[in-house]
Amino acid sequence: MSKKLLLFGAVLFAMAAFTVPVLGQSLVISDNDSEVAITEAQEDNVYVAAPKFVLTNEVANDVVAAAGEVVLGGDVADNVYIIGGNILIDGDVGGDVFVIGVNVVVNGTIMGDLRILAGDAYINSSLVGGDIFVPISGKVSIASGVDRQGKLHLSGATIVQDATDNPTDLSTFPEIATFAGPEMRFDSVAPAFAGFLGIMAVVGSILYILFNIGLFIAGYGILRFFPVFTEQTLVTMEQKPWHAIGSGLLVGVLSPFIFIFLLFTIIGIPILGVLMLFAAVLATLGSVYANYLVGRLIMKKLGYKNTGRALPLFVGFVLVAIGHLIFGFIPVFGGLYSLILGSWGGGAIIYNKWQMIRGKELPKAKK
Repeated sequence: MSKKLLLFGAVLFAMAAFTVPVLGQSLVISDNDSEVAITEAQEDNVYVAAPKFVLTNEVANDVVAAAGEVVLGGDVADNVYIIGGNILIDGDVGGDVFVIGVNVVVNGTIMGDLRILAGDAYINSSLVGGDIFVPISGKVSIASGVDRQGKLHLSGATIVQDATDNPTDLSTFPEIATFAGPEMRFDSVAPAFAGFLGIMAVVGSILYILFNIGLFIAGYGILRFFPVFTEQTLVTMEQKPWHAIGSGLLVGVLSPFIFIFLLFTIIGIPILGVLMLFAAVLATLGSVYANYLVGRLIMKKLGYKNTGRALPLFVGFVLVAIGHLIFGFIPVFGGLYSLILGSWGGGAIIYNKWQMIRGKELPKAKK
């Protein structure tokens, strides 16, 4: 296989990969007439629009549903968003639960907040880790033995503490087939809901592509107008990669503590704004330099020389995008991959500045 064909194939693969982070990591189901049942474990987000939705297995991310009735029998690792029906939560929810216009029976554990708009909540679970918000009229009935670790935020709602007669299923509630009147049935709203999700996915993909195009243009400008600074950073990344990554990780670990400290001091707030701007610039530079060096090293291995700045930067963007696509499907490794790349480039800048402050000699390029 020729080198040019190899590069061309990689480019085509990465162009397809640009839309995967939004469109390829969700299960979207719309059914106007029948029940939707998900019985297999899902690794990504789940979006459902149907008269009835039943989940009997675990979901590794969010669940978003518009349904007359929702039964969550499986665990949900992140958040749950429900609109337009009754909801039964038998499984555990690792994040927050947001419900609008429904009756909610909670038997499973909720680690985050429970937010209810214009509905009633019957809480029988052993634990609600966050706060309970009922901003509009409704009833919150909390069974005895519930460990409620957060606060209650009520506005016009009534609360029953230590309830003994809470329902544990949806059999006591009337079937909800409408949203706003006898002529506005759920099956007329479901297609609009699914269409909205589709539009959001397309918009997200477009924004993702535009962001990468903007980052590429900004990156080329940085390489073009700051050649000395760029080359010294690249030399450090190449000659002392572990020093660079370690410096980036160290600053990343310390930054939240510094930000929190400054946030609670009057004189520190302006400094915090400057530091946040510096962090954004450093993250951008780190990403650009990591992408560029990856492209330059790969092209050098393939025998390409004197290719200028744009082509290695583009090849780097392509290869890094492929890496995000591959490692993104592996738990933990996706985030670790992004963290190491950013720390590599940004950490090299920090390491060089620290060496200059100490009066030490900076790494030199090999001849």
